[in-house]
Amino acid sequence: MRTLQANRVLNHPSVTPINLLVSDRCGRGTLYYADKVLGGGTMTNIGEQATRDFAKLGVMVRSIENDLTTIDAFLPADLAVDLVKIDIEGHEPLALRGMARTIARSPRLRLIVEFNENFLARTVPASEFLDEIHGLGFRVCKILQYVRLELVQPGESLAGHLELLLTRTPEDGIDKVTAPKRRFPSWFKRWLRWTADDLRRLSHRL
Repeated sequence: MRTLQANRVLNHPSVTPINLLVSDRCGRGTLYYADKVLGGGTMTNIGEQATRDFAKLGVMVRSIENDLTTIDAFLPADLAVDLVKIDIEGHEPLALRGMARTIARSPRLRLIVEFNENFLARTVPASEFLDEIHGLGFRVCKILQYVRLELVQPGESLAGHLELLLTRTPEDGIDKVTAPKRRFPSWFKRWLRWTADDLRRLSHRL
């Protein structure tokens, strides 16, 4: 909720925050999180040693049980989806497994997925995750700096921390991002919008 407020979309009609864990099953799960950190919550138990290491830095790791769902169970059965963003600290493969029906009925679907080799080692190994992605009919593109995409070939290994684009039409995506940039960057447009909003509020006070 604080993140939505900081980005001025807390009351936006297209944003609906839902307090649920997402995986490949429904039921109950546990979220582990650092109490002074706005992000980075995970369903992986980081263990006692890591908890003690965080405590030395003045950060307490806490846990809380919550309801757990799948994307297939949560979304309407006839809803086709065009874009999904998944960043859940190594549990991305499980969320993907829990949306098989959504994937099947969404021909235009693209996914932006966090890929962290170390996080995946606790859930689904990185190579197995990549095989599952290709098995679903998607191609994998690495999202690089300056809005660049690099196609990953089936069987090619990935390491480290990356952001990936999963798409059935990689050539189309690569063509679009490599086209001449004639529009303002998104951050500049946001700045203009926020500045205009601030000026309007100031004029009302005056």
